[in-house]
Amino acid sequence: MRTALSTPGAPAIDWAAVDVPGPRLAAAELSDVLRDRYGIEGRLERMAFERDDVYRLDRASGEPCVVRVSPSSESDLSLALQNAALRAIALADPALPVPRIRPSRAGSDIESIEANAGRFRVRVLSFLSGAPVLRIPRTPAMLDEIGRTLARLDNALRTVPAPASPFPLMWDVRGAPQLRPLVPYIRNARDRQLVDEVLAELETEGLARIASLPAQVIHNDFNPKNILFEAAEPKAIAGIIDFGDVVHGARATDLGVTVSRHLEAGDAMRAPEFIIRGYCALAPISRAEAECLFTVVRARLAMRTAIGSWRLHQRDGRGDLAQIEDALTLLAELRDIGAAAATRAWRAHAGV
Repeated sequence: MRTALSTPGAPAIDWAAVDVPGPRLAAAELSDVLRDRYGIEGRLERMAFERDDVYRLDRASGEPCVVRVSPSSESDLSLALQNAALRAIALADPALPVPRIRPSRAGSDIESIEANAGRFRVRVLSFLSGAPVLRIPRTPAMLDEIGRTLARLDNALRTVPAPASPFPLMWDVRGAPQLRPLVPYIRNARDRQLVDEVLAELETEGLARIASLPAQVIHNDFNPKNILFEAAEPKAIAGIIDFGDVVHGARATDLGVTVSRHLEAGDAMRAPEFIIRGYCALAPISRAEAECLFTVVRARLAMRTAIGSWRLHQRDGRGDLAQIEDALTLLAELRDIGAAAATRAWRAHAGV
């Protein structure tokens, strides 16, 4: 199925409303919800995540759980799609290490809460052990396994229906050109021009080319923090977490986003070789898909820079200067390599 990724003249998105984490549900109220609606109790430990409040729940008896609390700003369509994705993976490829949904006593995947601070949605998931391997460079075996695991994930997600209507998501490539108002928050004029050129190119031709590619539900955030490795066997993936950016879009977008998040400054052509080869061993892509990867990779790096700079300006703790500088370094490196040279190499890795 093919779907358009961009609608000319689409209304501007209020990113401040979309991105706001919202008020937090008090720990005492959350404990009451878990006891009354799920029949579970234990010690809550807050974990760092982007929009939801996420907790590890260590129970006196039984395995630990993950509790995700979504604010009212989070789309109901997004939450439903995340749950549909997790259930589809469990059916299509049960060996993939993704969280399993724990329904409430009433059999609901999502419990809605009206609390003193507002409206919240609560979900309980299984806890996955393992640790992210954030060091660079990652070994070829690790990069190959990242590509192969993403391919299995995308293969499993093919059966998930597209949401009934689109919903705003800050990390959706389809909305990247609408991030251009955030470009002025980038500190350096030369960097502002670099990012704006990428977003403008995406708006004028990039999205149209991507929109012609096969589309399906995708993870959309296969970054190093969301991939957990076995401590004893660092090339074996033990967990895939955080489905918060799941969206219906071009399949090639998932591979491009993954490549962008594992690039190594100073050697930007190294990691894509192993990721693309690993992915295509289990999920071959077309020449047209391979030829769009450079566009997606640059778009995602530009998005990281614009969003991160905006958050930094607002003194939002999610604004990370090191990530911004890394993305800018990689954007400049890819510009110097050029679309033609990178695409030739990536097509060769894909065998197309």
